[in-house]
Amino acid sequence: MSEAPMTLLGRTEVKGKTYPLFIERLLLLVVVLLTVTFGGNIADQLTISWLGIIVGYVAFPMMLLAFSEMIGRFIQSRQ
Repeated sequence: MSEAPMTLLGRTEVKGKTYPLFIERLLLLVVVLLTVTFGGNIADQLTISWLGIIVGYVAFPMMLLAFSEMIGRFIQSRQ
């Protein structure tokens, strides 16, 4: 058996550029700030109180987090 490290598919891995991790942290901070800033406003816009809370404080932050993750993966694919 050979001593060379291999992947599960037998590919040769090469080291790429370092990923700018500060961008991910900055995007996460933006998500938190947008949630705090606009989450209450979104919750107040809906007439059903429990639905407003769910949309404003659960769905809206999850949508922002998914969007920031897509931006991060796009940046990573370009590296």
